Amino acid sequence: MRTQWNAGDGPLHSSVSKIIMCIIKFMFDWGETYSSVWSVNKESEEKFGEGVLSLERFPLSNELKTEIQNLCTEYQTALNWDEPQAGIVWSKEQIEDFRARALIAYNQFVDSIGDDIVVENGINF
Repeated sequence: MRTQWNAGDGPLHSSVSKIIMCIIKFMFDWGETYSSVWSVNKESEEKFGEGVLSLERFPLSNELKTEIQNLCTEYQTALNWDEPQAGIVWSKEQIEDFRARALIAYNQFVDSIGDDIVVENGINF
């Protein structure tokens, strides 16, 4: 059984967390241009390492790795780096386009890594 979890769904219940051993998060972050995958719990840290995780740790096609890295790089252009507190500089259309492509990459990532890992959807646009 493939398991996906949206960040907006709230935390996983403790009983579910005990059954499902490894939880990672697919999300984009400022300053991070090579991966969108992060450890979430002790089990994922033991299996993959702490913090942001190299895409090389997962059985992904080269095309998907490249797409995720391109999305990570593109995400950096959404922020006004000269004045970060000013917020996002993308238009509503740019945000919707990015979100749609990020969701496709997320779903492809989930399909590629197997059934024994929970992948939280942390796409934050």
